[in-house]
Amino acid sequence: MMGLVLASIGGGGALALILTALWLRFSFARLTGMGQESDPPVAEVVSPLVAQVAALALPQDRSGFTLLHDGVEAFAARLALIRAARRSLDLQYYHWASDDAGHRLLHALQAAAERGVRIRLLIDDFGAQGLDAALVRLAAQPGVAVRLFNPALLRRWRNVNLALDFGRLNRRMHNKALVADGQCCILGGRNIADEYFAGSGQYHFIDFDVFGVGPVGQMVIRDFERYWTAGAAIPVRHLLTARPAMPEPPRNDLPAGGRTPVDDLLAGTLDPAVAEVEVVSDDPEKVLGRAGLRRLAIHRISELLIQPETSLDIVSAYFVPGGAGLRRLQALARRGVRVRILTNGQQSTDVTLVHCGYARYRRRLLMAGVRISELKGGEGVEQTRRRLRDRMRGTPSHNSLHAKTFVVDEKRLFVGSFNLDQRSMYLNTEIGLIIDAPDLAAEFTRLLEAEMRQSVYRLDLRETPRGRRLIWREDLPGGGTVEHDRDPGTSALSRLLLRLAGRLPIEWLL
Repeated sequence: MMGLVLASIGGGGALALILTALWLRFSFARLTGMGQESDPPVAEVVSPLVAQVAALALPQDRSGFTLLHDGVEAFAARLALIRAARRSLDLQYYHWASDDAGHRLLHALQAAAERGVRIRLLIDDFGAQGLDAALVRLAAQPGVAVRLFNPALLRRWRNVNLALDFGRLNRRMHNKALVADGQCCILGGRNIADEYFAGSGQYHFIDFDVFGVGPVGQMVIRDFERYWTAGAAIPVRHLLTARPAMPEPPRNDLPAGGRTPVDDLLAGTLDPAVAEVEVVSDDPEKVLGRAGLRRLAIHRISELLIQPETSLDIVSAYFVPGGAGLRRLQALARRGVRVRILTNGQQSTDVTLVHCGYARYRRRLLMAGVRISELKGGEGVEQTRRRLRDRMRGTPSHNSLHAKTFVVDEKRLFVGSFNLDQRSMYLNTEIGLIIDAPDLAAEFTRLLEAEMRQSVYRLDLRETPRGRRLIWREDLPGGGTVEHDRDPGTSALSRLLLRLAGRLPIEWLL
């Protein structure tokens, strides 16, 4: 088969390309039809996590939640939760990097397997590059099962695979969730990579997770099962032939972190916000283009976004609302609902092309009364940097917003992997929690407003003889305000290239 690929690349043979594409589709269909392997059993042992959740005496059908805002705390909480597990660990991630964060958590999973914890690890294949040998080694342990979601079949020729099977491989599993012993979970926007936990010298991603205890754990597991048993979740032994490698030792570049909500739970001092919760996610068949609108997360999220009576706050790393989303937000603002949007500016985004999809909506939203703020690049969120500066390896050169959180009427909070863009709506699969907790929503709003004081540009329109002109207002640390009449921190060439890219018919990809 590889001979056909080489022939098609070297000689430009159209027939070879067609045959390769057909082989890829046939082979994937065969893998999805092979049936799933049975899961290892869960050990019936005493779990301190389960015991402490029971001691909280949560009301029936209510769960407890704590925000994980700080990146250092978010990593330490994941590590602590894996170390505390005694029965089971179920993990689902879009991106798991071969870096310090990735290897330290893999080592923690290895140790958990050695003490008898049943482990199921599901990673999107395009987010697991460079981990083949490590995943083979982990999957070889008793009680461990590892699957890759929607995988590329040509392991060393991913770009060829993508070009010949673009319709399938363009759709990814973007979910992020971790559940320990069926009772404790961490869910939000963070992947497993240094930059999400203040350990990267390139980017620091500003994000939010929640630590949940109680019935929410089983709710997330039930959703996990849908993906784990989906045809697109392929056991690694059917895909990877790499020899199990010795584990790469952690470099300990990440800050260790202090006390976490997991530690508080185990000590009996956790005081979570108690609330009803709803798990919202896509049907896993979405990656194969087989899920109707009512089986998509956007169907429920759209219902949530038209319900506000007084306020709607949207934090979305990538914001491309489309025509329907634009009209919904305009209608809310025009009937007196305070609508605020925080997203990346051109200088802070890590996916520059997405910015051109967002930029075309700014003027129309502002004209309707929607308030828009864009995160600064460079130093970014000052409060976060002050907390982390002394515990970080170096200083990140660039901050970028990665959170995906909505607050409705300061009462209901959505936290998850869902960006308000076309890719999250119609291509990738997503997951999130709708939490009915005014205290938690108020805490998030306070954090958001604190960050928006000096770490963002506030967009507005100024009347000029040529019409309304977009401006960016920046509050200075010492007081006062300065205005910019173009995207701050950008060059004329970058703005021109994005303007030209914005004319391409690619919004459905963004």
